[in-house]
This record gives sequence, C-alpha cells and structure tokens, in this order.
Amino acid sequence: MTESDSTILAPAPLSQFTKFPELPTELRLKIWGYAATTQRLLELQYCIVDRKFFSFQKLPAILHTSQESRAVGLCYYHFSFGTDKHPPGTYFNAVDDILYFGSEQYDDEIEYMVRYFDKQSNLLEPRDQIQNIALAEYLWRRDLAYSPFATWRGNWSIQKFARTFPHLKQLICVKGRKVPFNGEEVDGELLLGSRNYAGPSLLNSISGYELLRNPNLALEAVISAFRVGKQETPERRYPEVAVMELRYS
Repeated sequence: MTESDSTILAPAPLSQFTKFPELPTELRLKIWGYAATTQRLLELQYCIVDRKFFSFQKLPAILHTSQESRAVGLCYYHFSFGTDKHPPGTYFNAVDDILYFGSEQYDDEIEYMVRYFDKQSNLLEPRDQIQNIALAEYLWRRDLAYSPFATWRGNWSIQKFARTFPHLKQLICVKGRKVPFNGEEVDGELLLGSRNYAGPSLLNSISGYELLRNPNLALEAVISAFRVGKQETPERRYPEVAVMELRYS
C-alpha cells in the first residue's frame, strides 16, 4: 500500500442536516425551542404619516423553516406594536429581542416612538413589555435635542426613561454610531429598506467603557442614577447597563 493509498480524505462539510427529521419528536422540539430564544436585534421603524410600526428585517427563521418550527416559534413570538390606525404587525419576542434605536430611524421617528411607549407603558400586556433596549452612541448625547437624556430635559429624564420602560432588564449603549441616520448607508454596510436583511448582532465592547469618561454622553450619569435607584427603591426594577458593538454577518 502506497502512502497515497493510505491517505484518508476528510468528508466535505454538510450543508444540511438531513437526519434531523429522524430525531425523536421531543428532541426536535427542544432544538426548536432553543432556536426560538436566540437573541435578535430588532430595528423597529415608524411611519409618522401612516402612524404605523414596521420592520425591514426578515422574519425569524424559526417562523418559516417548517410547520413544526413555526408552531414552536409562535409560543415565543407574537404580533406586537399596534397603533390606533393599524393592528400589530411585527413579530416580537419580548424576553429575548433587543429593540434597537438609532440605526435606520430618523430623529423625529425615534422621538415619537419614545413618546408612544411613555404613554402606553401602563396599558401594554406583559408579553408586549420591552425588556431589552439598545441605543446608538449618539442617542446618549446630552446636546442632542431628541436624545432621551438631553440636558434640556433635566435630571428627571433618566427616571422618566426608566418609567417609560418599567420592565426593562438591559439597556445597551452601541459604541461607534456617532451621527444620526440621514437616509444613506449605515456604517458602510446597510441601506434603508434593503431586502432579505436579518439585522446585525451585538458583541461586548472591550474598549467601550472609555465612553464613561466622555462628558458629552450621559452614560455615567445613567449608570449612577440606576445604581442609586436600586438602593433607594429596591422593589422597582432598574436595568443593567452595558456597552456593545455591532457585528454585521
């Protein structure tokens, strides 16, 4: 036997797991359940003219892979974000999805959405209560008029933000997005309304906490206010604050 005859060729990687349908039903359902809880960054849009919420992102894969996966996915995802003019039409998983403000939204749209949630926070069903929010870096600026933490709003703005999202568990500063959206490419990667767009994901930022030293950002003030709030009113929920960066697939 020659050296070439004894060489074992590694099989090519599979593009599909064809044995999945043969797995026991209980195991398949567990796998689908795990897939349904994958954290997603949801870029919610709002049309002021039509008074309608929507998203350019494609549906979560769990909802269209198969009938079985969809049945499991609908235990986690449901239509949300309705208005007085339009019924809910965006699939949302309140526990795992992160609502991202500051990507492909105009300033007046962001301002309206925050006001909308402020008015509706006590009326929303538990399954519609937002638990995770990511704000682009520029939305933490104190000098930006429509920033939730703008100087002109006063010191009460941080507490008001917490009341607007009373079920919030996680508040994320997305490092790197320093200017508002103007209808052009976002970070050189995306265009408003691009098709088959799944959305970016988030990674922990190793250098992100340098933003705490930026006096133009409200990051340190927000963290301090939430810390004090937890001490003074421990019965209320205050979110954890993190700094992350976007990753495009």
